[in-house]
Amino acid sequence: MRSIIAFLLLMNTSIFFSYAQQLITVQHQGAATFYTDVSLAVNGALAGDTIYIPGGVYPGNLTISKELHLIGVGHNPNYSTATDYSVLNASISFYDGADHSSVTGLLINGSIFFNSSGLSFIHISRCNLGNNFILMNATVFNSTVSECILNYIQAEFESYNNAFYNNIFLTGIFNFGANNLLANNVFVFNGSYPINSILTSEIRNNIFLCVNNNIIIGNSLTIKNNLVINSIICDLSWICSGNINAQPLNSIFVNYPQTGAGFSYSDDYHLQATSPGKNAGTDGTDIGIYGGAFPWKDGSVPYNPHITVKNIASTTDSAGKLNINVTVVAQDH
Repeated sequence: MRSIIAFLLLMNTSIFFSYAQQLITVQHQGAATFYTDVSLAVNGALAGDTIYIPGGVYPGNLTISKELHLIGVGHNPNYSTATDYSVLNASISFYDGADHSSVTGLLINGSIFFNSSGLSFIHISRCNLGNNFILMNATVFNSTVSECILNYIQAEFESYNNAFYNNIFLTGIFNFGANNLLANNVFVFNGSYPINSILTSEIRNNIFLCVNNNIIIGNSLTIKNNLVINSIICDLSWICSGNINAQPLNSIFVNYPQTGAGFSYSDDYHLQATSPGKNAGTDGTDIGIYGGAFPWKDGSVPYNPHITVKNIASTTDSAGKLNINVTVVAQDH
């Protein structure tokens, strides 16, 4: 039923766009309300609602203090030719009451702020924040950031029990407290300390492209089965095992022509067949973003039905009919 409702909302949005402009859809218990402004959609939505943001560029900073689910059509231009990709030229701020909210499928040309005495179960996935950051100015726990392109994430040390998996980091992650998990990420940042000041957490199955040995600063860490182009130097307070050191950059990925820290949608982060990272993760899958329980989804398309073809005639025919051809592909995850 959820897929059928999402399909109908996508159809409505596409048809409206052909006549006027992109419309943001707020779904509340099966009923749809349409907006032309994302901020107005957020303000008008009720707790638990889903907000569908179609392809296009949208301004206006967002303040979220209730459970909301923001879903774009994706941020990869190569997979959004029928709809364009969803661009939010704004920042998102979460406040008290926003627990269990989620954001997926957006290119965000702003930052994400956690501003609260305590937030939990916030989920950010399949977004591109490559030029901005996530700042956790609050106690944040049991939250996830997955399959994203990220600049950096910074928190206060009371943030704990969070998971960061299958992301591409252009810089790194800083100042996290206990029991956090960093798994199956790729740190393309080639400077010092992409993981800086983290306490009592587990770092496993990641790939680090740092050109020196200054990779991790932290206390009481568990460092397992990471692949690096230089070496991980383990502190006496750490548990280290299975790490793969001294791998030439050109021997790791199928296609990564970058000479420094960088990202392109043409990059291919699958491991080469001869890489020692193949099936070398702690769970027997590949090290890097295509391993783990939730491997990177090519195209970064959200989980709702995705429009792949949209052809709408500019005028009606002699019988007054408008020719519409739309192909929607269901997503299994």
